[in-house]
Amino acid sequence: AAANLVAYHEDTKLYMLGSGILFMARQITQRNPLVQIAQPHLNRLSREFEIGASAQERDGERHLLLVAAASMLPGDMVAQGARIALFTGASGRLMAAFNPFTDAELAQRFAAARWQAPPDFDSWLKQVRSARRLTGLVAPAE
Repeated sequence: AAANLVAYHEDTKLYMLGSGILFMARQITQRNPLVQIAQPHLNRLSREFEIGASAQERDGERHLLLVAAASMLPGDMVAQGARIALFTGASGRLMAAFNPFTDAELAQRFAAARWQAPPDFDSWLKQVRSARRLTGLVAPAE
């Protein structure tokens, strides 16, 4: 417990992760090549356009993990390390566009995602297709 990785609570008799885990997580995150490359660009984009900007990595089949972020407004961004449903938000639309999913597969995954305020599927799919066209990607055959 010297590094504060584990905390013991006498009243509940339970062990919990200690504050030292935050230091370790930050060290690991700062060594991530995506973070090292993206963070300066995210900072610049945030300053120049007064927006929140973030970089995510895919975390399994259903989530994105926010690994780097920048925002001019306090409380504007989701916390670093947060898991976000795979197809939600602008990043989710790009994730759908950059993967070889058929429309049927997208419909299944869209329905399974946990949304705060879901758009209708047809509008969302139209945005995914638009992202594909802008990047020159071709949708897989049904």
